[in-house]
Amino acid sequence: MQNKKLVILIVLSAIAVFTLIHGITTTPRGKRRYSARLTPGQDERDRSAEIIQDKRQKKKSRYASLGRNPFMPKGTKATGFRRLILNGIVLDEDGYKAIINDTIVGIGDKVNKNTVVDIRKDSVVLSDGVDNFELRLSE
Repeated sequence: MQNKKLVILIVLSAIAVFTLIHGITTTPRGKRRYSARLTPGQDERDRSAEIIQDKRQKKKSRYASLGRNPFMPKGTKATGFRRLILNGIVLDEDGYKAIINDTIVGIGDKVNKNTVVDIRKDSVVLSDGVDNFELRLSE
């Protein structure tokens, strides 16, 4: 019985030491090491600003090449919205999202003091606090 306890203690100690060493030597998930060299006169903050800018450039929309909003008809400008216009409805991993006045919104979000109540395949239900009303996709 005594030998069994000693073996279990040794095994658990070895696992703890391995886990500790592994945790110290590995980079956390989501963190990447950049091996870029600093140019003379450039400090670490300047380099990190460049890295952030590079990441932002990569996240740009793939529709940027169109030069326009893909949900708006050609020749229209997306400026000066006074009323609510449903530009599109998209499905992502969290469910449906609506694009109203070129802003992506989900259920519970506010658009021009109206709250999004429900998003369906072809329409969005909004509430102004008193009544519910529906925006439909135009065909």
